[in-house]
Amino acid sequence: MTTTLSLRADAGAAGDAARSGRRARRAAGADTPADVTRCSLILVGAQVALAIVLLVGAGLLIRSFVRMQECLAGLDAAITS
Repeated sequence: MTTTLSLRADAGAAGDAARSGRRARRAAGADTPADVTRCSLILVGAQVALAIVLLVGAGLLIRSFVRMQECLAGLDAAITS
């Protein structure tokens, strides 16, 4: 019980420190809401683009693997055994 209360107290202090640091940066002119929004939109766009590239690559890999399995290797199993 005591550990839980102390962890909650520490989390509150850390949250206060983070908020005060954020306020100080905003007062200095850094990290304005427009900058944060623009940065987050760029990151989301990059993640979506990367996800599309990975999905297309995975699809091509699977398609190539299926075509390779359908291809005759040139060996006759009846002759080799």
